[in-house]
Amino acid sequence: MALSDGRADGGRVLEAVQARAGRFVGFDMDAVAQRSQCPISAVMLGALAASGALPFPRAAFEAAIRDSGLAVEANLGGFSAGFEAAGAQAGSAPDVEPDPQLPEPTTAAGRTLAARVRAELPQAAWRHATLGVQRLMDYQDARYAGLLLDRLQRVARADGADGRLTAEAARHLTLWMAYDDVIRVADLKTRASRFARVREDVGIGAQDVVGVTEFMHPRLQDICEVLPVGLGRVILSSRLMSKALAPLFRSGRHVETTSLRWFVALRVLARLRPLRPASLRYRGEQQRIEQWLDAVVALAATDPAAALELVRCQRLLKGYSDTFERGLRNFTAIMGRAPALAGRGDAAEVLHRACEAALQDETGEKLAAALAV
Repeated sequence: MALSDGRADGGRVLEAVQARAGRFVGFDMDAVAQRSQCPISAVMLGALAASGALPFPRAAFEAAIRDSGLAVEANLGGFSAGFEAAGAQAGSAPDVEPDPQLPEPTTAAGRTLAARVRAELPQAAWRHATLGVQRLMDYQDARYAGLLLDRLQRVARADGADGRLTAEAARHLTLWMAYDDVIRVADLKTRASRFARVREDVGIGAQDVVGVTEFMHPRLQDICEVLPVGLGRVILSSRLMSKALAPLFRSGRHVETTSLRWFVALRVLARLRPLRPASLRYRGEQQRIEQWLDAVVALAATDPAAALELVRCQRLLKGYSDTFERGLRNFTAIMGRAPALAGRGDAAEVLHRACEAALQDETGEKLAAALAV
């Protein structure tokens, strides 16, 4: 998994493909699959048949689909759509999707928070703050979303006229406050919208029976972190208890979320959301967030560019389990170096290089070198 944003620029990808491929056949297969209400794999197979790269006639592909006996009509429709599109749209690039509209509040609490965004924050931050409020209300509740705005007010008071620092803080602070824990994972895996999306992705009808199997591997620490602070600390600090319980979480599990047993178990876990503020993980994350905000605000007073780079260092914190622990270790190293950079003319550059180094190297050697300057 990429340590940072693993996406590549679409234009550069197309240029590289067109330059290196003997013949390039490209079109928006996802859009064709959605219009045809069929699996995207059928569209891809149609495009492959139309390309002539394989020595089989169209009829042979269609016969193979019929012989499979699996969603024959849908797959034949997708195959035909992909076959035709490959000839008509070869080489065309996918259209760029417009930015989505900001969500409209549907509750009194949501409307109150939306009004706060516009009254208390610079306009440059409205978009990220509004989306942040929506995400945190879904993640926890309106009170937690209000805490986001309280924190952004602190940044806004230290920000310049353009509001750039507040806008960037709104984006990264939302991601941090909506950290992944087992409660969140259980909630997302069992939502009706997710099962509907699975059906749509594989292109099947409402009358078809679908089974969904997830691979989950929570560690003992992940379980302890959603327990009350005292209990979680007792288990993790006890060598005897940790040794006894760790084997239960040593291996991953294949969890069929469409089975009654696992669905009920995960929904019960998801229902623990109101108890999250009393959990060990919540306490630790809020402390780290406050320390980060204190450093950002203090740095903004003398070096806005460096403060902006420190905000962006939050992108090191993502995922869960070992991925999160590695990112936290790197983030903590940068935070420890930040006070010594105050007043240096190259502070912003050093922080930027350090963050990039942490994203490029899992061993931490590049980060250590970047922070040694």
